[in-house]
Amino acid sequence: MHPEDERLLTHVEAGKNELLEAALKGFEGTGETVNSMGVPMLLAVRRVPNTEWIVGVQVTQKEGYAPIVQARLRIILISSVAILLVIIIGAVAIRRVAKPLQQLEHVASHISTELENTGTKGTYNPAHSALDSLNNIRSRDEIGLLASSFLHLSTKLKQTLGSLQRSAEDWERTFNSVHEAVVTLDKDSRIVRMNRMAEDWFRTSTQKVQGQYGYAVIFGTATPPKDWPDIALLREHQRVRWSQSLEKPVGMFEFAVTPITYAEATMGAVLVIGDVTERVESEKNIREMAFYDHLTGLPNRFLLQDRIQQAIAAVSRSGKKTGIMFMDLDRFKEINDLYGHDVGDEVLRQVANRISACLRKNDTLSRIGGDEFVVVLQDIDRVSEATEIAARIIEMRALPMVINGHKLTVSSSIGIAFFPDNGEDSETLLRNADVAMYQAKGRGGNNYQYVTQKAEDTIWTLTLE
Repeated sequence: MHPEDERLLTHVEAGKNELLEAALKGFEGTGETVNSMGVPMLLAVRRVPNTEWIVGVQVTQKEGYAPIVQARLRIILISSVAILLVIIIGAVAIRRVAKPLQQLEHVASHISTELENTGTKGTYNPAHSALDSLNNIRSRDEIGLLASSFLHLSTKLKQTLGSLQRSAEDWERTFNSVHEAVVTLDKDSRIVRMNRMAEDWFRTSTQKVQGQYGYAVIFGTATPPKDWPDIALLREHQRVRWSQSLEKPVGMFEFAVTPITYAEATMGAVLVIGDVTERVESEKNIREMAFYDHLTGLPNRFLLQDRIQQAIAAVSRSGKKTGIMFMDLDRFKEINDLYGHDVGDEVLRQVANRISACLRKNDTLSRIGGDEFVVVLQDIDRVSEATEIAARIIEMRALPMVINGHKLTVSSSIGIAFFPDNGEDSETLLRNADVAMYQAKGRGGNNYQYVTQKAEDTIWTLTLE
C-alpha cells in the first residue's frame, strides 16, 4: 500500500532509506528516517511471523509531529499568558509591599540628612510630611509594625535632640555668663574653646587662637610657667591650683586646671582663671591692719613681738646681743592740746621717719601706741653701738620741724635693755626697757638710760597698759 500507485512493486534503492535497510536486516521498531525522495519520515516496522514479510508504516515527520507542535504552541501560549499574569500580579503585590518600604526609605533618608545638618546648624526638625508618611502606613504586618516603631523612634529622637539642643543653649549661655575666664584645652595644652570673659580679657576670639598653646595666649611666653601642669598626666578628679600675676590684664589671678577624662584616659582639661586682685589687696590690708600701725605704717605691738623673738633666736646662735629701745616723746600731750590732733599725728609721722633714718637696715622700728616707739637692734656686738644709735635719734629729734606753720621741737626719753643681760623673752625685755625709759624721763627727758640692777629688781611690780 502506498499513496502513489507507481511506487508499488518497485525496488527501494540502496542507501536511500537507512531505517528500511536496517529492517531488511532484522530491525524491528520505530525511528526517524528519510525516504528515497529525501522527505523526513517517521517509520515503524514489524516482521510477520512465519513469513519473510515486513510490514512498515511511515508518515511524514511534519504530519506525525503536528499534534505535538500544536500542543507545544498551546503550552507556550498558556505559559506566556500565565507568566504575564504572574508578572502583573507580582508587580502589583511588589508595589503594595514596596510602597511602605519606599516611604520608610524616604523618611530614613530625610532624617539622616537632617541629623547631618544638626552638626552644622545645631538644630533638628524632621519635616511633618515625613512623619505623616509614617503615620499613614496602616499595614498590620511586619512593615506596619516597623513603620510604627520608626515613627515612635523619630518622635523620641526629636524630643531627645530638642532637649539636648536646649541643654546646649543653656550651657552656652552659662559658659559665656561666667564672670571668670574659662578655657578648654586638649591634652597638649592647645586651646579648644574660650568663653566670652576669656576673649575679653585676652583681647582675642576662639577662632583666632584655636589650636594655639594656652600659655602662649595667656602669658605670651613660648614655654609654660613653672606651675603649669602636664595635662596628659592628670588623673580623674585631680585639680591643680596656683596664683600668678598677669601683665594683660594687670592683676593677680588664680588658675585652676581640672582634667576632662573619658574611659580613664585624659582627653583635655578645663582652665578657670579668676581675678583675685581685690581679694589679695583686701588680705594685704587686713594683714596691715592687724600687724601695722595705720598712722605711721610701722609694725604694731603684735608684729613687734614676732620681730623680737626672731632677733632673740638669731643672736642665740651667734652669741651676740639684741637691744630693745623703748622711746616716749616728751610733753607730746601739750602739742595735741595746743595745736590739735592733726598736728600731733603729723609729728608722729615725721618722728617715725627721723628715727628710721638713724637705724640700720636689719633693725626694726615699731609704734606700739600713742607716742611710744620701740626699736629692735639686731646683732649688737657691743653696748656702744646702741649708744651711738640712741645719740643719733636724740640729735635728730632735736632738730625743729615745721607743721602747718608751727615750728616745733620734739625731744624724747629712751630706755635701753639687752638680751640676754636684761631678760630672755620679749615681755621681760620690753618691761625693763620701759622702766629705763621712765628713769630717763625722771632725769628731765631728752636722754637715754640703760637698765640698771635696781630697775631689774623692781620690774615685776610694774603694770603697763
